[in-house]
Amino acid sequence: MVKIISIANQKGGVGKTTTSVNLSASLVAYKKRVLLIDLDPQGNATMGSGINKQSCKLSVYHILTGKNPTAEAIVHSNSGKYDVLPANRDLVAAEVELMKEIGRESRLKIALNEVEENYDYIINSLVTQKNNNNNKNAQCNSNMCTNYNNDQRRHS
Repeated sequence: MVKIISIANQKGGVGKTTTSVNLSASLVAYKKRVLLIDLDPQGNATMGSGINKQSCKLSVYHILTGKNPTAEAIVHSNSGKYDVLPANRDLVAAEVELMKEIGRESRLKIALNEVEENYDYIINSLVTQKNNNNNKNAQCNSNMCTNYNNDQRRHS
């Protein structure tokens, strides 16, 4: 059974994308089959995986809006040796297009049913926004959600 992990935080610059990309690569090193889902319109997890977000004809936007099957949008990261469901600025439109849709929080879960048997782990790299529908989609789909605590500080 696939394990689905979401990396989340309300604050930017705390390492969500770096953690997502590095966790994906680390799991591959342990011979696990991994899908990294970039749910940030900036597409940094996509780019951090060695994939040019502008060259992606399909993205997570097309999956959330039901325009294409999930498998068609997945791209393999040659540098990371894992698969990526890429993101780019088109993802911003999904938030608006799905605003009035009933069950919009379940769109990702339903879309992943098509491909989850191909993976041991699915890692969701989330955007920095508390009430973002794409984040809700990922969290509804997760077995585990890692949320960095902004109040924890190290003292030397």
